[in-house]
Amino acid sequence: MSSWLSSRLKGRLASHTIVFAALVPLPLLLGLTLLHFWHWDFSVPIAYSRQGHDELWQLVMTKTALDTGWVFTNPFLGAPGISTWYFNSAPQTSAIHNVLMLVLSTFSHDAILVQNLYYFINFPLIAISTYASCRLLKLSVLLSLAVALLFSFTTFRIHNLFDVYFSNYFSIPLGVVPVMWIMLGHFSAHPAGPAFRSVILSGRFAISVFFCFLVGVSNGYYAFFAILMFAFATFIRALYGDLRRPLSFVAPAVYVLVTAGTVIALEYPLSVYRAAHQTEASQDQMKFSAEADIYSAPLPMLLARQSTIG
Repeated sequence: MSSWLSSRLKGRLASHTIVFAALVPLPLLLGLTLLHFWHWDFSVPIAYSRQGHDELWQLVMTKTALDTGWVFTNPFLGAPGISTWYFNSAPQTSAIHNVLMLVLSTFSHDAILVQNLYYFINFPLIAISTYASCRLLKLSVLLSLAVALLFSFTTFRIHNLFDVYFSNYFSIPLGVVPVMWIMLGHFSAHPAGPAFRSVILSGRFAISVFFCFLVGVSNGYYAFFAILMFAFATFIRALYGDLRRPLSFVAPAVYVLVTAGTVIALEYPLSVYRAAHQTEASQDQMKFSAEADIYSAPLPMLLARQSTIG
């Protein structure tokens, strides 16, 4: 019996290894082919600045991180002083992207090359995170592969080549996993102590907390919408009967606290600086949470578009 289980586990591990190995070169080659990489010089930015877009700003952020170790100050800009970025939250609240580009900078210190490589590396990175998320939600291997490839090639990625923080959205599928687990009732607990402890000590709970942290360090907007989805999933469970099981709301509350707490922790050094340097504030530098409406289509606009198409 034990030998049968061992051979079955080895077989499943081997199949997963093969799938994950395929998800690295396949999306990467498809992405390079789709964008006709043979016409490119990778030392040239994928996209140069257009009126009203952030290509130049994004390259400045990448070069600042590579030159100084992070994105707060740039001693090469802002003469006779230095340029500071404490009034713009986007680079800091998208910390994981800067960290990964700093890792890439160990191979090349060319900011343009690093940013271009990071964009293409995210084709397999998004595919892998999407496939893993689908498998955690019990989707079949074939369906998970299809979703992984489709999601890594959304038109948003192609239309936003310049934006490292938004177009490299590998954390989004991971954030969907705890939302679905909440809606499926995996964290619904009766008042009994052992049942509650089994939920909090489960592997699903630990994985969900880690995924919430990844969403929190990926982008402030993604964290905001993740919290909205947690609230929606919790509301659905309340309608389904979890109001009679109040401990069921502990896990979603923890996910909201982890996601929001991660963003707040990233924002803390910015808040300290802003409080001490209010006279430096400039409307050109500042970003506001209300701008989430700018970067995503709000519900009224979606409904208007749908009615127009209909």
